[in-house]
Amino acid sequence: MPYIDIDLDGTVYRAALLEDRSPNTTAALWSALPIEGRAAHGQWSGAIFRMLEEAPVEFPAGDRGAGFQYPGLVVINPGNREIAICYGQGRLNLPTGPLNPIPVAEIGGDLSAIVDFGVSLQFDGAKSIRISASEDQESQLAPPPNPGGRVMDVTLGASTTPAVLLKDISPVASGAFGDLLPLQGRATNTHSSGPLVRFWNDEGGPEGETPLEVEDLERGQAILYPSYLYYLPSRPWRGVRIPIEATAMGGAVSRGTTQLVPFARFTGDWSEFRAEALRLIVDGAKPMEFRLRD
Repeated sequence: MPYIDIDLDGTVYRAALLEDRSPNTTAALWSALPIEGRAAHGQWSGAIFRMLEEAPVEFPAGDRGAGFQYPGLVVINPGNREIAICYGQGRLNLPTGPLNPIPVAEIGGDLSAIVDFGVSLQFDGAKSIRISASEDQESQLAPPPNPGGRVMDVTLGASTTPAVLLKDISPVASGAFGDLLPLQGRATNTHSSGPLVRFWNDEGGPEGETPLEVEDLERGQAILYPSYLYYLPSRPWRGVRIPIEATAMGGAVSRGTTQLVPFARFTGDWSEFRAEALRLIVDGAKPMEFRLRD
């Protein structure tokens, strides 16, 4: 997996090229390095900044786009050869509607400084950006900071993956969910929200609900990030939803989007869970369990 350095006005961040996800586009980007320009804040896309200059390369067809983005994701829009970086609740748009850019890299480590950089562009104007091959092509990408909450095991089919409860981000939701464990049930894909796993609680009635009987839940998100676990507070569908790629609740058959509360995040490699989840649309429902570690 090739690694790149992204220099944002003198501060360098290391990222991994998503060559398994977008082999044609990442190969074209790698061949064009280094790339230099100016980063400016987007005007139609929420928490996304972009490079003003076109990427100096012709990007080949064949890779699948992504209708939603998540923090740390680097994308390219082949239509105008625009490179953009998401740092929060953002979705690459034109005035006429959403785009479908190609994911090309994921930035590792603590993203808090990138959030500050993105916000500063609105006040300070354009700043320099340089993308180059990293000198370090051996080390693993730095993981995100550990929130330090209780750890649970999430079992889906044949996979078991640890996840940490987000006590610093959502203390009410994460605490209430942890107090309910263990939970057993089934998982399915959803029919209106893209690559999203729905947990059906065995004790949750016809809709498989897992209600958190608390008031004043933390603020939710419209765009859901992969590797996070979310709580949907809407009756009669309350419970756990887990995005496999960035997505949003809703779609062609509903109006608007629903806010979900992040309460846990997978730690380390969650590829086995993802592989099981991606087959739900073919295999149908699979057993699912949440259990606190001792």
